[in-house]
Amino acid sequence: MVDLHTHVLWGVDDGAQNLDMTMKMLWQYAEAGYTDIIITPHHDPSRYEVPVDVVKEGVSRLTALAREMNLSFNFYPGHEIQLQAQTPQMLKRGELLSLNNSRYVMIELPFLTKPYYAKEILYRIQLLGYIPIISHPERYRYAQQDPPSFAALVGAGCLLQLNLSSLNATAKEQEALNYFLRNGLYHVVATDAHNTEMRSPNQKEALYKLSQLVDATEYEKLTETNPRRVLLDQMIPDALQPADDETQGRGFFPGASAPSDDRSRKEGRNPLRGLFRIKFKKRKQEPFDR
Repeated sequence: MVDLHTHVLWGVDDGAQNLDMTMKMLWQYAEAGYTDIIITPHHDPSRYEVPVDVVKEGVSRLTALAREMNLSFNFYPGHEIQLQAQTPQMLKRGELLSLNNSRYVMIELPFLTKPYYAKEILYRIQLLGYIPIISHPERYRYAQQDPPSFAALVGAGCLLQLNLSSLNATAKEQEALNYFLRNGLYHVVATDAHNTEMRSPNQKEALYKLSQLVDATEYEKLTETNPRRVLLDQMIPDALQPADDETQGRGFFPGASAPSDDRSRKEGRNPLRGLFRIKFKKRKQEPFDR
């Protein structure tokens, strides 16, 4: 299995706090059956700004540690990037890492306040050739309050990542994630492991719950097929491309509406497909507009 989102590197952010915790987390990864791990320390000006060289050095440190523990893992570099106005330029300058040097970037949004600036910045990231993966949308308060509006991000070319631990989290998180799951709006799952307890690498119970919520094909896509496509820099079929600069809306297109029920899901199609390269004569209110 592949984990695209983890804070297993010790002493750099709010994840593993020491070498002992990292070692315990690696044992849990082994027990859970993971073989490939992209380390994604935070890059967030308000908390932790882990430099690129520290992340790359961390890959080497973890590889050596796993070898000493007689564990077989492949580690890869990445960042969990807090979306900021300067994010596109920092990516362009090589100051931020995509996931294993792929077209995919792990983007974190604010937890409490709706980021009205997000549509423009995400669009600029896409123009650089990257595909944003929005981490754990079910944890954001505004996504919990209005999942359909948040889901318009998928129609704007973003992918969504489910935290496995959210399947055992608060009722509000589970209500939001159930909406996204029912409508086929998640693309990958990950552990977002920070420690050895609630947010640990061993999410067997959560994986079982997920298997009860989706069919076998969707389960395989979320847990194995799509995460490996990200790792190998292969296109995920559901990933849409941004429209050209002439199109009104610039990434969050006017009229991009999320499904109000599960009909599209039952029909076996993505309810937000077909929103690209549609030109609108008059700009309408968008979910992430003021």
